[in-house]
Amino acid sequence: MLIELENGGNIRFDEATVNSPYFETCLELIQSRFTSPDFESFGFNNVRVIRISKLHNRSLRNQFEEAVEAEMEDADDDIKPYVEYLICAPIPGAAEDIIGISEVGYPTVDQMRKANLDGAIPCSSSLFALEQKRIQHILGDHSSLLTKADVSGQLLICRVFTGENCLETERSVPVGSVVPDPPHWTLDFALMGRPTKPAITEEGFEDVHSVSRMHADGKRKIVFVLDNKLVLPEYIVDIDYAESAD
Repeated sequence: MLIELENGGNIRFDEATVNSPYFETCLELIQSRFTSPDFESFGFNNVRVIRISKLHNRSLRNQFEEAVEAEMEDADDDIKPYVEYLICAPIPGAAEDIIGISEVGYPTVDQMRKANLDGAIPCSSSLFALEQKRIQHILGDHSSLLTKADVSGQLLICRVFTGENCLETERSVPVGSVVPDPPHWTLDFALMGRPTKPAITEEGFEDVHSVSRMHADGKRKIVFVLDNKLVLPEYIVDIDYAESAD
C-alpha cells in the first residue's frame, strides 16, 4: 500500500484469488517448471505456491513496449517479435530485491557489470536452473542430508523479449571476461555446471538481444537478456519447496 501511495497509483499490486483470471495460468507455469528428479538431492518433491500478486507498473510497461517497438523497427522484415513468459529471480549481489525490481525494474547492464555480475538479466523456464545455488546456500554444504526443512522464496514471472538469440557457445569469450572461481554463492549464480563462469556482457553479442547458457546436461538453460528494458515483471509468486505435498 505504501509503495502504491508513494507512486501516485502508477504502481499497484493485486493479490490473486482462485477466481482471478491469471491465477491458474501462473500456478500451472510454476508447477510445470518444477522437476522432481532435479530437486531430489535437496529432499524436495513438491513446490507450493503460497501467494500470487499481479504487478501493475505503468512506467515499466510503457518502457517495455517502447523498447520492443524500437527493436522491431530496426529488425529485418522477416523477424517476428519473440515475447514469452519466463521465470526470473532477484539477482544475488545486486541491490534490487523483488520490491525494488517491481518499482524500477532490473538493474542496467552497467550497474551489474560494476557489481561484478553478468551484464544481462537471467531468465529461465526451469526452476532448478534459477534456484539451485540459492537453495544450496540456504541448506549448506550438506544439503542432501537436510531433507526436513522447507525452503521459501519469491519469484517473478516476467514478459520477456528474447528477440534474436544465440547460444553462448556459438561465440568465443572475449579475452579478460572470465570471472574467477566465485568466493561465495552470489557470484556462483547461474554457473550452470561449469567450473568457471564466462561473464555474459554485450561484448561479443552486439547483434543479438539475448544469449542462452546451457546446463552441462544439455537440457536446462538460462536466457540472459542484454537490455533490462526488455524484461517486464508482471507477477510476484511466493513459493516454498516441501518434502511432500499437503
